[in-house]
Amino acid sequence: MLTLALLFAQTLPYLPVASSSPEVTAQVTFGCDAGPGHSCGFAIFSANQARFALRLDGGQRAVVRVSPNVDRYVVVIDEPTPLRADACPALVAKGKFCKVAVVSAGYNN
Repeated sequence: MLTLALLFAQTLPYLPVASSSPEVTAQVTFGCDAGPGHSCGFAIFSANQARFALRLDGGQRAVVRVSPNVDRYVVVIDEPTPLRADACPALVAKGKFCKVAVVSAGYNN
């Protein structure tokens, strides 16, 4: 399991792994369930502001510090990591995988 996510400065200009915000309370696992040769791009949002992004290859896991049940995330497969929390409808309309969810205290994929 990766304990340090691969962060992409070219994707989001502001990429803290943790925040001094009081609601950041737990380390949670993010994972890419895509098969070999694919990758997942995750963007984590707090109050509709992008906090950080990470990219994982198929099968990889990363543990990051976020606010479960408060923060949201968007995950795409084989697409650039989205900069906006509302990116999914346009990607899904093009036949791409895109999911928006609230960060859970368990496994997030």
